[in-house]
Amino acid sequence: MEKQHQGVGILLSNLEHTQFLLQQKDETYPHKQYRGSLSFWGGAIEVGEKFEAAAWRELEEELPESMTYLKDKKLTFINHFEVRVNNTYSFPFALFELCVEQTLLKKIATMKVEEGKSILVYKNDLAQYTWVWGLEQVMEARYKV
Repeated sequence: MEKQHQGVGILLSNLEHTQFLLQQKDETYPHKQYRGSLSFWGGAIEVGEKFEAAAWRELEEELPESMTYLKDKKLTFINHFEVRVNNTYSFPFALFELCVEQTLLKKIATMKVEEGKSILVYKNDLAQYTWVWGLEQVMEARYKV
């Protein structure tokens, strides 16, 4: 029996939850339909890995230069979601949040990213963007956007 994909995501935001640092998939993303779309930082959980460990590993992989500033911050578990993709399948997804001061969020936004690019988005502008893998469901549930 094939093991179901499980995902983990980290939402980086300012302390007021009014601005978010998100990942935007670029032209190298293998799923062409999602190029230019937004995503949380994160990815698949490896076999035997705990959700929080997966979240920290994904941050280290995707935002390595930022870890100097993030490693001592509090990673908060938000909730488990069942993400539906185009009404064809779904997968479990664990969302964490990492809140930092506005100046640090802006500083991290200028640092090197290993996949795609980082983009700062205000909460009021989130609905204007498309998301990968149906992840807009998670933002709608969390922030009522």
